[in-house]
Amino acid sequence: MVLCAVALGVASIRLFLSEDGDDRSPGKSSRKPVRSLATLVDRVKEIRRENPEGPIEIQVRGTIRTSAPVALGPEFRHVRIFGQGKAAISGGIPLGAARQGAFNGHPCWDIDVPSGITPHQLFANGQRLDRTRLPDTGFYQFAGYLNGEEKSDWMTGQSSMTFQPGDLDNWPDLADVEIVAHHLWITSILPIRSVNLQTHTVEFTRPSVFKLNDDYTGKAAVYAVYGAAVGFRKPGQWYFERAKGVIHYFPQPGEKISEWKPIIPIATQLLVVNGAKDLTIENLRFEHTDWQYPANQSGDPQAATSVPGAITFDSCDDCVVRKCSITGVGTYALEVTKAGKNNRFDHVTMNDLGGGGVKIGHDTAATTVQDCTIDHGGRLFAPAIGIWIGNSGHN
Repeated sequence: MVLCAVALGVASIRLFLSEDGDDRSPGKSSRKPVRSLATLVDRVKEIRRENPEGPIEIQVRGTIRTSAPVALGPEFRHVRIFGQGKAAISGGIPLGAARQGAFNGHPCWDIDVPSGITPHQLFANGQRLDRTRLPDTGFYQFAGYLNGEEKSDWMTGQSSMTFQPGDLDNWPDLADVEIVAHHLWITSILPIRSVNLQTHTVEFTRPSVFKLNDDYTGKAAVYAVYGAAVGFRKPGQWYFERAKGVIHYFPQPGEKISEWKPIIPIATQLLVVNGAKDLTIENLRFEHTDWQYPANQSGDPQAATSVPGAITFDSCDDCVVRKCSITGVGTYALEVTKAGKNNRFDHVTMNDLGGGGVKIGHDTAATTVQDCTIDHGGRLFAPAIGIWIGNSGHN
């Protein structure tokens, strides 16, 4: 669309977004860019009041941070958003300086977390860091069922199970500990309500998706435990001590505290595009999202399909994401929903994904995924897949 406009002699309106910008600026000069995505959206809306259909080009510099999904509406028609250099959009917040400390009998680095934030992921220097996990390798296995549920059908989930002695304990931080159980073709994420050491029974705050059964062996499901302080014992691990609002990190050999720059993802998504047509996004890096199942849901019947995309296109036509990277997110990378058609993802690198790569939803059509790389998915939601296609044709 921009090329056609240029050919007809219609100049694109240009806007500029930069990490060192000022939201009081009009944003129409590279010397006076705006700073936030929210202000950028306002500037586009202002332009559309006087110029409903003209092409707009938006240049992005540096790292633009957002703490919540940014909504791009129908006003983003005939718009090209492109990065200059190593431009990025991040849903994470950088933490301050770390200090030397000790935790669980190990020397560590301590860093304060802003009030009201509960970290589920932690990144530093471009790498995902490991939350505490038990056992160190492999899995535990539930000992059995309660109340005759071993005879229940496969679609009936469990709210409690028995465990092998020594696998679980009444840890002081039990409210922050969760079990991730792998069963059938899915995963259930099960926060712990209580542990009874006399009966070796664990109760969850919500039921599993389906029966906690290993359909290969016929035994009860395998599981791992995340977020227990007792698991803090290996270099590269981190633990959030809620009572103090502090993250403890067990440094790797050779790491320097002065060079350790941790980031906590807090935005559930980065961009939610609704009703746009002919929007192109290119040469940008997207990173750091965090999404959790609601309190009454432990997982999905298939492919972690409730997990959204870091970038979602709702009811959008002829939109393109090109030559971008989406990495270090806690979600799927890209998603098309609600009757969108003729959208294209071209030369996009998607890796280190909490979910999967691309979701092509019901009632969409003619989505193209071309020359993309999708790897290291399912980091948080193991059942997620590379490309999920619902009731959608002509892809």
